[in-house]
Amino acid sequence: MAQAKVRKRRQETPPAKVMAIVAHPDDAEFACGGTVARWTREGSEVHYLVCTSGNKGSKDRRMTPHRLAEIREREQMAASRVLESRR
Repeated sequence: MAQAKVRKRRQETPPAKVMAIVAHPDDAEFACGGTVARWTREGSEVHYLVCTSGNKGSKDRRMTPHRLAEIREREQMAASRVLESRR
C-alpha cells in the first residue's frame, strides 16, 4: 500500500501590523476574517479601513441611508471586536 505524502504546514511569523482596506462594511469578514482572527490571536495589530458607509442596499422602503449607515457602523464595530482588530 502506497503511503500518502503529508505536507507540513510552513510556520510563518505573523505580521506585526496589518491594515485591511475594504470597500464595504463586512467585506473584510467575508474576505479575510479567518486570517484576521488568526493573526490577532498570534499578536498582530490589525486595523480596518472601510471606504464606504454601507448606507445603500436595503430593500426596506422605510430605511433611510443615514439610519442604515449607523446600523452598518455598529455591525462593523461589533465584528472588529470579535476579531480583536483595532478601530
